[in-house]
Amino acid sequence: MLENEIFVYQGNRLFATYELISEPYCHRCGYPGVATEDCILHNDLYGFNRIYVMGKYSSRRKSLLEQHIISLKENKFYAKPLGYALAYIVSTRYKEILDAEMLIPVPLHPTEYRNRGFNQSLELAKIVGEPLNIPVSFVLMKKRVAKMVGLTREERSRAVAGLYDIVPGRRKLVRDKYVVLVDDVITTGFTASECAKVLRKYGAYKVDILGLARTVLLTDE
Repeated sequence: MLENEIFVYQGNRLFATYELISEPYCHRCGYPGVATEDCILHNDLYGFNRIYVMGKYSSRRKSLLEQHIISLKENKFYAKPLGYALAYIVSTRYKEILDAEMLIPVPLHPTEYRNRGFNQSLELAKIVGEPLNIPVSFVLMKKRVAKMVGLTREERSRAVAGLYDIVPGRRKLVRDKYVVLVDDVITTGFTASECAKVLRKYGAYKVDILGLARTVLLTDE
């Protein structure tokens, strides 16, 4: 196994390997192929300390990681290999996350949840949290449906403004806590920023983002 790969198991049987993100990549927003000091993609992001990802995602590539990420949107079974791999990466590469007091999944709107039948970020968070002994708390809510496909970076930024809030009655849960927001794919980082802003507003003293992969711009492929 190479340094930038991780074994994926299905039951007790070796299934294949995921390709991991490797240097250079931005240690602020997780963008691959660029050193932190040269990355400009996090300049307009906000609310969080750092984005941590396991690999990279592209619509043109079809690595096993990318195939499983796509499949997760239709079948929550894929949260298991993806989630256990992500937990392993945290415990070996991103050990600072082990100090987190809570994992918080990016929420779906109730309409989106009914259509899909599950929240992939919540399924991931549950798998990741178990071996790391970090509790999962569903404290964020999505106030409306917002379609992101086909939007420019600037349009995505506007579309997520005010999109998230804390579930009523759960605001005190994040106060004075180090929390980690869990998502499947980080595309522009604006969803993560908006969620992090809400968590900080209600007293979380530190917010990090943990995702399966960071989307690579088509121009970089």
